Amino acid sequence: MREPYVLLAPLGTSPGVLTETVWSLAQDGLVPATVHVMTTATGWEVVAGDLGFETENARWDRLSRGVCGLDRPIPVERHVVRGRNGRELRDIRHEQDDLAFGAACYALVRRLTEATNRPPVVGSIAGGRKTMSAHLMTAFCLCARQQDRLVHVLISSTF
Repeated sequence: MREPYVLLAPLGTSPGVLTETVWSLAQDGLVPATVHVMTTATGWEVVAGDLGFETENARWDRLSRGVCGLDRPIPVERHVVRGRNGRELRDIRHEQDDLAFGAACYALVRRLTEATNRPPVVGSIAGGRKTMSAHLMTAFCLCARQQDRLVHVLISSTF
């Protein structure tokens, strides 16, 4: 198995984007050491509820054990973006919401990539609103190290 990595995934309300990304990378022998989910309050409620990040035998647990061959669920860090008023955003619908997401995205990418001795960061541009993917891509252009990369996973409709 290759070196573990950190997965950074902006998500909307489609949990399958995250599981498909982890599954696809696991097919190449890549298993995340941890997953950072950037989303809104609504997105977190849907994704965490559907995948059951801290529930034994829930979808996330089964993916971690069955597909990735781990003896425990892959740790997930929650990053729910806050607006100027300090409250968690429910959605990204307005310019101020987008600016808040962008600032949070750039700060997180910078933090995850600032040290050369940290594991590679793989950013997924498959989930969330297009502006979320655009911010992630720009943040990677500015901050990513040589070992970091962006991915977009497409799964055939038969799955």
